[in-house]
Amino acid sequence: MKILVVDDDKNFRHSLVLYLTSNGWNVDEAVDGLEGWQKLKKNSYDVVITDIEMPGMDGFTLRKRARKRKLKTKFVYMSAYASSSTKSKRTPLLVKPFLLEKLQSLLQNMIFIPKHQVTR
Repeated sequence: MKILVVDDDKNFRHSLVLYLTSNGWNVDEAVDGLEGWQKLKKNSYDVVITDIEMPGMDGFTLRKRARKRKLKTKFVYMSAYASSSTKSKRTPLLVKPFLLEKLQSLLQNMIFIPKHQVTR
């Protein structure tokens, strides 16, 4: 499974990439939405973890472009400024700062649990 982390905050992005790679994930990174879009066009990712507010291209626009290209990539939004208008029923939102274990659990649920599986 391959993950793309898109965030303009260098320190936060590097910390997130380090955590994910140390937990066995295959991770790539982009400094903003524009670079993220270039990587999405060239590579296949299972999940994109993206900040919402970034210069150049925001996380919402990045997801819209991926959907227009019919990419099956799943998205997770992150924001330090989350409000009711940024919440999406279809896309998980992590409010910064968040527990890294919460992200790990979210990723495992997104990728490994088949949609048809019934929990008893």
